[in-house]
Amino acid sequence: MEFKQIEIVKGYGVTHFRDFVKEMMFKTGITGSSIAFTMTDSQILNETFLEDINNVLNTGEIPNLMLAEDKDRIQNDLRTVITDAKKVETNDLCNQLFINRVREYFHIFKCYTVDKPS
Repeated sequence: MEFKQIEIVKGYGVTHFRDFVKEMMFKTGITGSSIAFTMTDSQILNETFLEDINNVLNTGEIPNLMLAEDKDRIQNDLRTVITDAKKVETNDLCNQLFINRVREYFHIFKCYTVDKPS
């Protein structure tokens, strides 16, 4: 399993985070590679980060994250997987397969700092 963690740099924001998550979703949903994404409480710079992670955990997707060209990439790249499974390729089947694979292979760990008692 591949380990991933965001690297916070000056100016890191929601767009950077979503691009990072999108690439992990492509890797898990298209290639079927397992990823362990770890995020600490100090890396949560915006409440949107948690909302996006919650959406991935609950549904396997983030609303309005994928652009039309992203959806085309998903469908083109999953075509062979669907053909090998001897199923009829449809847009709905491609999307559902992608989401199912994201939910299966994209593992998310949220870590919180606990203060030690004195």
